[in-house]
Amino acid sequence: MSVDGPGARGGQRGWSGRSPGANVAGVAGGVWAGTGASVGASAVAVAKRSEQGTYRHGLMLTIIGVLLMTPDALLIRLIDVDPWSLLIWRGGLTVVAMVVFLAVQQRGRPWRGFAGFGAAGILASIALGFANIGFIIAMTQAKAALVMVIFATVPLFGALIGWLGYGERVPRRTWVALPFATLGLAVAAQGPAMTGSAFALAMALVGTLMLATFLTVLRHEPQVNNYAALALGALLAAVAGLIGGDFMAIGGDPTRLGYVILLSLIIMPAATAFFTAGPRYISSADVGLVLLMETVIGPFWVWLALAERPAPLTIVGGAILIATLVVHSLVALRAAGAAPIRPESAPRSDASYGARTG
Repeated sequence: MSVDGPGARGGQRGWSGRSPGANVAGVAGGVWAGTGASVGASAVAVAKRSEQGTYRHGLMLTIIGVLLMTPDALLIRLIDVDPWSLLIWRGGLTVVAMVVFLAVQQRGRPWRGFAGFGAAGILASIALGFANIGFIIAMTQAKAALVMVIFATVPLFGALIGWLGYGERVPRRTWVALPFATLGLAVAAQGPAMTGSAFALAMALVGTLMLATFLTVLRHEPQVNNYAALALGALLAAVAGLIGGDFMAIGGDPTRLGYVILLSLIIMPAATAFFTAGPRYISSADVGLVLLMETVIGPFWVWLALAERPAPLTIVGGAILIATLVVHSLVALRAAGAAPIRPESAPRSDASYGARTG
């Protein structure tokens, strides 16, 4: 009787004429390859989710920092002192706060935060120092709305500096969002009067350029410690304040001193600690877009504290800006989830690895 199958005609050959050993090897190889492909696909999916989570993490850090930063303009107005005197106290107290942060971070040895600082850290610190100087001078000598509109161009400067200095590719979503964000700011700024000296406006532009430089350097130079850069930049601002400042202009007034301590020792150190962590995970242009929130929320703090009602155009412009930021962030999250893994970071499948190594 003839039986087709293993052990039949063909010298114990079956399963398409292959030997039993080959059949077993084929099945095992197929299972191994399928398992490897499945594991590889799962790893890619996990990596994509990790990328999306990383962007979300950076976005949340930045939003928290900006929200904490929004009372800045109000407190500067309440302090009501010349910019140089304010720089002495604001810079000096910020140095104290950052040294405390460094001591906690470095387990009692804050100087370790400057290890590997290098030229990039010095550049970031100098940029931040001039950003503080420009912002304080502009805010005390020009209308807050105008200063905030100028500082709202941080994403534009950030995109340019990232492109020129690091060859950074600016996402298309950011370029698309910028005109809408600028429109919202332009509408919002029509409410308050917009006047100020040419020197104040020039300092606002310098501060904007320097802030964009600081954010871009931090993103591309992970070895630079945030707190160390903040401490050195604040020290530079405080030293600059000694040029024409009066220590007792604030030290001799308990009310002003209380506002400065609240602003410089509590609010701004916490805000900048969160805010400067953002560029580690998202581009400086994205950080700059979130920073625009301060332009809208700041006037509302003034309204709540000083009964200064925001103009209708400020509300309309704020709505345009917030809507732009929400859409931009949602598109970015979706893009982060769909972005392909780079070949050099893609996990290899076990099957292809086994084939190459024999």
